[in-house]
Amino acid sequence: EQYASANAIANYARLLVSEGRRTALSGLSAESITCQAVGEAAEEGDELSREIVQRAAFYLSVAIAASPVNR
Repeated sequence: EQYASANAIANYARLLVSEGRRTALSGLSAESITCQAVGEAAEEGDELSREIVQRAAFYLSVAIAASPVNR
C-alpha cells in the first residue's frame, strides 16, 4: 500500500513533478495530479507516468508474491 495505492501513486507523481521531471503532468496543479491523471497520461504515452505505473505494478506484484495465501 505504501507504493501501490492510489494515494501513493499520486504522491510519488507529485514528488517527481516538484523535482522538475518532465512529464505531461507538469502543467497540472498538485491537487490535480491524481492516480487517474497518472494512468491517463501513461495511456497517452507519457514516459514518466508509465514509469510510475510500472513501479506501482512491481511493488504490487512483490506484495502479492509475499502474501501468506501464496505460501
